[in-house]
Amino acid sequence: MFNGVIQTGLFGRGDQNLLPQVVNRYMPGTNENSNIPRAGTSTSLFNPNSTLGIEDASFLRLRTATLSYDLPVNAFGIDNIVRNLKVYVTGTNLLLITNWSFGDPEVSNYGSSLEQGVATGEYPYARSFTFGLNASF
Repeated sequence: MFNGVIQTGLFGRGDQNLLPQVVNRYMPGTNENSNIPRAGTSTSLFNPNSTLGIEDASFLRLRTATLSYDLPVNAFGIDNIVRNLKVYVTGTNLLLITNWSFGDPEVSNYGSSLEQGVATGEYPYARSFTFGLNASF
């Protein structure tokens, strides 16, 4: 997957934040074996695409899990009022295992199917929990 943050964050051009890896960038006479480009002098937003932005975006996600329990309405003595009573909790986006540099490789600004495989540092999907009670009368 192409990581657009790498594209802009390594070149040191424009008004964009730099990545911490820039400390180890190419410097003549000091760090000439670095694969991180030297700092640029251009203030334009043009940063050529580079293979430095290509990363392994494989991941393992636990998207949704629900835990429920049927309460014993007979034991509560309310079986003449309620037939079934269930409590539950559902969690969404509970686990994400990846080596992707910037959080969630599945999130992208680009909604078009022609632009899949590009991420530019968007916020990851939110983790959420839902608690509930189901009753049948």
